[in-house]
Amino acid sequence: VLQAMREDAGGLKLQALRVDGGASHNALLMQLQADILGVQVVRPADVETTALGAALAAAVGVGLTTEDAVLGSAQKDGDTSFLPAIGDKARSQKVADWVKAVSRSLGWEEGSKIAEADEPEADDGA
Repeated sequence: VLQAMREDAGGLKLQALRVDGGASHNALLMQLQADILGVQVVRPADVETTALGAALAAAVGVGLTTEDAVLGSAQKDGDTSFLPAIGDKARSQKVADWVKAVSRSLGWEEGSKIAEADEPEADDGA
């Protein structure tokens, strides 16, 4: 997903990833994201901010506020930051291992040659 975002952004470098929602409660997941992405991951004190984000986007849309006012980059009180704790070499290896694991998992759906090979042959009574 990050690679697609980078391509869509014309090569802009991600400075930080701001997260919210239920999964962001998991500190291990947030640290893994920081390590693999190589950027700071910032979790707000209130992680259920989806509705707030929609309301703020609407406010910008009707001219009640500006994007700059809404998207201020300063970290807020109570936010938790997760900083990358691994180097570039370890990060590259982990990403390569993940890509390898994903490629090995392809084709496991019903009807695939892998699934068919695991099915017992029918007994034709002969």
